[in-house]
Amino acid sequence: MALRWTMIGAAALALAACSGSEETAGSSELALQETPNLPAEPAGVVRLRGDGIEVTGPLGTMLTFGSPRETVEAELASAMGEARDVGTNAECGAGPVAFTEYPGGLTLNFQEGALVGWSLRDDDGDGQSADIATAEGIDLASSEAELTAAYEVEMIADSTLGEEFTTPAGIFGFLTGEGAQKEVESLHAGMNCFFR
Repeated sequence: MALRWTMIGAAALALAACSGSEETAGSSELALQETPNLPAEPAGVVRLRGDGIEVTGPLGTMLTFGSPRETVEAELASAMGEARDVGTNAECGAGPVAFTEYPGGLTLNFQEGALVGWSLRDDDGDGQSADIATAEGIDLASSEAELTAAYEVEMIADSTLGEEFTTPAGIFGFLTGEGAQKEVESLHAGMNCFFR
């Protein structure tokens, strides 16, 4: 009798095991079907710094001044798309400067094949890319209050170019507007050509 109950128990366990594995397999298939398609890793965003440019993201890269032009342009192309304009400014006081302009108002400056500066301004009124800002979140149209909350700002007295400011972080720029309505008009770091 004990042998008979043992055989029945073994059969019941085998049936339960088969049933369980079928349920598990069915659940796995269902889980695979119900798993949403995850988006591809987002492209990096551009963060401007006093010592260069950072392209953030899973494969982000810090491009300090002195980085090779080919590397810089390849990283920027992956984050922002193709350049809008490429040229040379032969009249810069520090010598000829090659430049690459991107949509959104970002211009990179190069000398002897290396990154030496950047500037951000909306010269043509087409609007700034939301993916371009300083590492502290300051972009074009940030208020003066936001700027002074992010940086220790010093205004340049008697600037012939306008409401010009500097920061210890190496971020420079200009303000526009009156009183409490002042906002950031442009930003730059490294070598840039200004005719004073």
